[in-house]
Amino acid sequence: MTTTTRDAQALTYLATRLRDETHGCAKWDQNGTYAVIAELVGQNLAETTHRVIGHATDPEARTPGAIRRPFVPQRAEEPGRRQPAKAGEDCRRHPGEYVGSCRACAVDELSAETDPVLDDDRSAGQALLASIRARRQDSGEDSSSGAGAG
Repeated sequence: MTTTTRDAQALTYLATRLRDETHGCAKWDQNGTYAVIAELVGQNLAETTHRVIGHATDPEARTPGAIRRPFVPQRAEEPGRRQPAKAGEDCRRHPGEYVGSCRACAVDELSAETDPVLDDDRSAGQALLASIRARRQDSGEDSSSGAGAG
């Protein structure tokens, strides 16, 4: 199946939309993008679609002209090794981890699912506070005296 003019129009819409929605990608203008994709009319549709989508979601592809080159995905990183997140892309609770794929948050989430103590830190804290107050009252200390009174 070959790419038609209508396919090129649809791929232009898709490419510009992907650029808008993909983090780190600069916008491509629709006319410039169509001019490049129109050059691919008559080529294999599956390969053209792969090429357009690949370059449209690549932050390194600064202009639609990148579509003229075949899309070669970057080599997969070694398991367990990632580049640290850049400022603005990192997790608020775990700097250096990406906000959408923070490994430390994933561990916290998994722990909360399997460990009832971690499941609700607020109730654990409230229970601890209640036990401290109960001990203070048992020992004869008055909770109304001390700091804050006066």
